Amino acid sequence: MTVPKHHFHSPLNQGPYHGLRPVGLPAGGNVADGSSPARSIIGWREWVALPMLGIERLDAKIDTGARSSSLDVHSIEEFKKNKHTWVRFRILDDIDLSMSGRLVEAKLVEYRNVRASSGHVMRRPVILTELSIGHHSWQVELTLSNRQSMGYRMLVGRLAIEERFLVDASRSHLSGPQLNCSATQR
Repeated sequence: MTVPKHHFHSPLNQGPYHGLRPVGLPAGGNVADGSSPARSIIGWREWVALPMLGIERLDAKIDTGARSSSLDVHSIEEFKKNKHTWVRFRILDDIDLSMSGRLVEAKLVEYRNVRASSGHVMRRPVILTELSIGHHSWQVELTLSNRQSMGYRMLVGRLAIEERFLVDASRSHLSGPQLNCSATQR
């Protein structure tokens, strides 16, 4: 393949980097011809929904530096239901002026040690729930933690978005202001 002089010559196509691919490009895609499958582009923050938890719209930070996704919750307690372990917790609504939050229950997947941005390792409960961004919806694992001191009530980590989206770190809310919670594209 002849590369026109005005095109940048990628080190991925030569030398010690030959055969490597950028993060997010599927193995079948080719850097030189751009044949990777089309993916939606999202910004560094997006409007998301968690329909199974009753959250129709939440401003979330998309964090490719974080492995897992996390949701701000309060008053977490464990209980048994139908021989399974569940967790009950409170989610603060933007419109709830009492700040008491809405009580939500979800089946516990496991407890996981998560390293916070401060470097401190915390043991967090993990649940499985549906996440919607734009017209895309799929199941994700969420760790539950108190994010009250953080800038965003939800952080969407790279495991939740890999193979689904590309992230434009210079833009926000590319999926649009409206969410379609009944979308089932996975």
